[in-house]
Amino acid sequence: MMLITFRTLFWVFNAPLFVKKKLSNFKKMVIFLIYSPPIYRKNKPQTRIQAEWQAIKLRFFL
Repeated sequence: MMLITFRTLFWVFNAPLFVKKKLSNFKKMVIFLIYSPPIYRKNKPQTRIQAEWQAIKLRFFL
């Protein structure tokens, strides 16, 4: 539950950034696949720390 909550907060606060950058649909899809809840993923679920680090990487390296 913490993962999904964290990711939801991440999306709420970063949606304006994505709109401002005018990312292509493909890039948005890739981002969604990377940051979707672990239920949709085939590999094992992440820990909260890994998810937070991924969010930081997304914010600074995209």
